[in-house]
Amino acid sequence: MSDAQTLTAPAAAPQGLRRTPYRRLLKIASHHKIGAAAFGGVIIVCLLALTAPIIAPYDPFEQDYNSLLQAPSWAHPFGTDRVGRDILTRVLYGTQVSVLVGLVAVGISIAIGVPLGLLSGFMGGVVDNVIMRFMDALIAFPRLILALAIVAVLSPGVTNVMIAVGIGSMPVYARLMRSQALAIRENQYIEAAHSLGVPSMRVMYRHILPNAVSPIIVQATLGLGYAVLAEASLSFLGVGVQPPTATWGSILNQGAPLLEQAWWVAFFPGLAIFFFVLFLNLAGDALRDILDPRLRGR
Repeated sequence: MSDAQTLTAPAAAPQGLRRTPYRRLLKIASHHKIGAAAFGGVIIVCLLALTAPIIAPYDPFEQDYNSLLQAPSWAHPFGTDRVGRDILTRVLYGTQVSVLVGLVAVGISIAIGVPLGLLSGFMGGVVDNVIMRFMDALIAFPRLILALAIVAVLSPGVTNVMIAVGIGSMPVYARLMRSQALAIRENQYIEAAHSLGVPSMRVMYRHILPNAVSPIIVQATLGLGYAVLAEASLSFLGVGVQPPTATWGSILNQGAPLLEQAWWVAFFPGLAIFFFVLFLNLAGDALRDILDPRLRGR
């Protein structure tokens, strides 16, 4: 009997350990219901982007001159535009562009801004002054105006929009990372690492960066919302992703002159932008509450 208990006891522990992360996620979701719903909305939008070619009822470039500016109906739930293209299909395909631009633009901002901010906050002195003065010069321009100028120089297109939005948001991550590095480098374990002769690069990337990840994650979630708005704004102004590629901003551009005649052309892509950015902002707020120890008790 004791042998059997000895053999079965270890098997019970991993099962309990496997359930622990799920229980923790459920507990977090129960305390942050709005945040959990927002994360669900973000996941749904990403799934729509991935499955757009499968679930879209029409071809996004198909023109039906027998259905020009048709109001929402069973055949076209979001109506059609002035050349007979299905708005629902184009909104679904526009989701792909918005999600792609948001992810890549935030990735560019993090890939450049975080290392520069980490180096600036850790090294200090001349290095800090040079990097921060460069960031101050970028911050002096409104982000959308800076992105507009970069796209105007590089020429419109998906790739250049991602680069422009990423560079425009880079100072935000650099300054945030710098402030975290300045605070963390004063801790005793950093002094202990220096006293043991640990190289500076190892201290930065093994001790400071992991302890500064939480604010970066929260800012990245909020930055996704800005990137989506920036892409839609540039496309609305005609300098972003170029037609006939379907984007939320370009559909808005086409629908703006038709608001009195065909309100649905601009309404549905605008609604998509509103909800996606709202989901991202609410998810970012929930992440901040979860990851910030000072707010976790609330």
